Amino acid sequence: MRITTLQLQHVRSYKSLDLQLPQEDTVVLLGENGVGKTNLLDAIGMLSRTRSLLGLEDSVMVHGTEAFLRVRGCVVSDAGEEATLEVVLQKSPRALKACFRCDVRIGVEQFLGLLPTVAFLPQDMELLTGAPALRRRFLDSLLCQMAPGYLRSLVAYQRMLKQRSALLRSPRPLSEICDELTLWEARLAPLAARVTVERLALVSTLQLALPEEVGLLGESHWNDVRIAYVRSTQSTDEALLHQEFIAAYAAARDRDRMLQSTTVGPHRDDWAVMVNERSLADVGSRGQQRTVLLALLFLQVSAVQLRLGEKPVILLDDAFSELDAHHQQALLTSLAGYQVILSATALPKNLPEGTAVLHVAEGNVRLLQAVM
Repeated sequence: MRITTLQLQHVRSYKSLDLQLPQEDTVVLLGENGVGKTNLLDAIGMLSRTRSLLGLEDSVMVHGTEAFLRVRGCVVSDAGEEATLEVVLQKSPRALKACFRCDVRIGVEQFLGLLPTVAFLPQDMELLTGAPALRRRFLDSLLCQMAPGYLRSLVAYQRMLKQRSALLRSPRPLSEICDELTLWEARLAPLAARVTVERLALVSTLQLALPEEVGLLGESHWNDVRIAYVRSTQSTDEALLHQEFIAAYAAARDRDRMLQSTTVGPHRDDWAVMVNERSLADVGSRGQQRTVLLALLFLQVSAVQLRLGEKPVILLDDAFSELDAHHQQALLTSLAGYQVILSATALPKNLPEGTAVLHVAEGNVRLLQAVM
């Protein structure tokens, strides 16, 4: 998959932009800090995922005091089929979002996956050591592109979770709300099971090639490296998980009532990269953590391509400043043949032949040169 054109209207720092992307595999967005390089990548992310790559609220994506934004692009599949994709977000008078493929409106769920992307952002450096919410978001963002129906299940789960947690905050005695809790738990459990099963399947897919990838990146001395998914349940079968969640919710009612929140379920799950049964976040150096993050990037690319049958577009925000020369070269070598759009404040060394460079200045993007 490749993006050939990009049109922005009222997107973050861009009031308007009409950009023809170069045909080269690698495109460098070159410019000083704060001129809009990340905003441009974020706009591509919105065209892919209908939301900010950086996790920003939709309203923050709208330029200044404008009431709406529009991102439109032409994409070409690996088979040569062209399509136009468009996301329109209205901030006021009320929040609305609409997605279009070839000018025909479709639902968000049908839109996701039409332009698959894999991103490497500066905040990803905290993925292994930061809050569990970052790691859950990592899996969920990937699954929303890859797994039909996952977004629907996740949104429904979050909605039912709010209902149960709101009921736990009721001033009525626990004995009076047990029947209502049973009702909400019966709706919540199958959704929790579905989300958990999808996450476990993704972790298993990533795990298959993780040892090989970290070995190729220089950590061949690790005898055992794996991804451990941390959860309160045990089963891997969706039907059995459904029943396990029903029992777990009932068993946790007294504790949940005291804490006034639901303490069991995929919204509390986590994962960690383990090396010789010890968490890399605890024992790994910064360099080793970079190696694993780079391996995870390559594994995401492979997983998306395997599931969707399309090469994803790779978005790299200031990635080269976080990587040493060895890892920079490994990155460029592994992503040969993909469309790679990366931002930088200085032209990286060892760029592949045919790299196009776009100079980004306040609200303006122009072709600067090609690296021969």
